[in-house]
Amino acid sequence: MSPRHEPGRHRSGYVLPASAWSRPHPLGGQEFCRLRGSIRVWFDTQPWERTGRCGGDTMNRRLGVDFRGTLEVLGRRFGERGCTWAVIGGVAMGLYGVVRTTVDVDILLDGAFAPCLDEMLADVGYRLVYRWEESSHFAPTIPERCPLDVLHARRAHTRAMLARARLVALGADGPSVPVVAVEDLIGLKVQAMVNDPERRRGELVDIRALLEAAVASGTTLDRRRLEEYFALFGELDELAELVQGVEGAFA
Repeated sequence: MSPRHEPGRHRSGYVLPASAWSRPHPLGGQEFCRLRGSIRVWFDTQPWERTGRCGGDTMNRRLGVDFRGTLEVLGRRFGERGCTWAVIGGVAMGLYGVVRTTVDVDILLDGAFAPCLDEMLADVGYRLVYRWEESSHFAPTIPERCPLDVLHARRAHTRAMLARARLVALGADGPSVPVVAVEDLIGLKVQAMVNDPERRRGELVDIRALLEAAVASGTTLDRRRLEEYFALFGELDELAELVQGVEGAFA
């Protein structure tokens, strides 16, 4: 059996079901391909170590990419414009205690501001690369800025995520930024794994890690909200497997 069809194992011992590799998906989707490196998300040390692969060659180099500075600049600019936003993706996972490799900053933003983003971000170090109805993608024009992916909140579910976002501090002495709730971060990951089957295994590992981090930190999650997300995409059976052994995360 090829590795693609073998169950994976999380470091905690949680075994990914075979369905994580081979289950057909009811929804189509596309993923914008970007060169991604490997940067551990820490907010008290910088610069971060990036290991990228290009054409089979491994590149190891130090980059002055500043996640904290990027988030501070975005927070100030969105605050000036009265724009509601929240961190999602790998950086949000890091803020919830799950060490995750990432090279960019992903945010959820009030969709009404999407047409204004080019102007809003031009003088803080960003240029638009691509925009479509659901998201905008920006490249940094200042070396220390992180690449920026913006998901437009236009529907009821994503707008509710913004309303529920909580402030989380960037390190021991840093400012706070809005971050979507753990349950909503998991909901976005369920959508991602259904829309792009090749991401399924990684998203399941991330979801399990978020559940374990909730148990470790004593955070209580709303199981009904998780069930709503998994049911929306026909994945309730997957949720039943994911929560085994981490029932303490729920009230």
